Amino acid sequence: MRPASGGVSCGSALARRQSCSRRLAPAPPFSSASWPPTARVRIISTFTVPDIAAALSRVRAAGIEPVQISLLNAAWKEAFLHPKDAYGIVIQVAEQSGPPPVLEAPAQLPAPGPSSAFTLVAHHVADIDGAVRLFEEALEGEVVRRQDTAEASVAELSWENGACLRLVQATPAAGGAGPRRGGVPGYLRFSRDGQQFSPPDRSRAADLAQRLGISLQLGSDS
Repeated sequence: MRPASGGVSCGSALARRQSCSRRLAPAPPFSSASWPPTARVRIISTFTVPDIAAALSRVRAAGIEPVQISLLNAAWKEAFLHPKDAYGIVIQVAEQSGPPPVLEAPAQLPAPGPSSAFTLVAHHVADIDGAVRLFEEALEGEVVRRQDTAEASVAELSWENGACLRLVQATPAAGGAGPRRGGVPGYLRFSRDGQQFSPPDRSRAADLAQRLGISLQLGSDS
């Protein structure tokens, strides 16, 4: 399984031909009272898979029932995992036939600046073992680091296209910080290859982060 393009991507062994991407969404794809009314933005993780039936079987084996399953369109089949079951993240599982459509950018957007990579999502969870099982066993990520300290348990998973997810569960010794159930976003990290973000870049990013209610980290890969 691998994250789709256009955001943070995730995938496991190269032979599996799967990917994952993450994007920000101002509204959920569900109509449900379980969505917090104060939530201004959600992280949606899209995992594109070669066989959606097999992927959904793994999801159900993990004790999660997918919702909004749509399998009638041969070019694009999809299902979602509700954030209450997926540790606060909206997960889209999709099977795509053929290349994705090429869409033009809206005319009102300003001229693009230097490209940036969406390199890491840090996510705080109440049950790190359960979250690792979901992303490793059902969504086929690879655990590349696991560390337990007096303050927190941390697990990092990666996929074949370079996407990285960091799961964090605070310990009682850390003052009980973190969600009591499910999960909440930590921060999103963006980087540039060999380049620094300029002061205007950082100012715009800080303004956007404040308006969306998210935390951003900007750095370089040099």
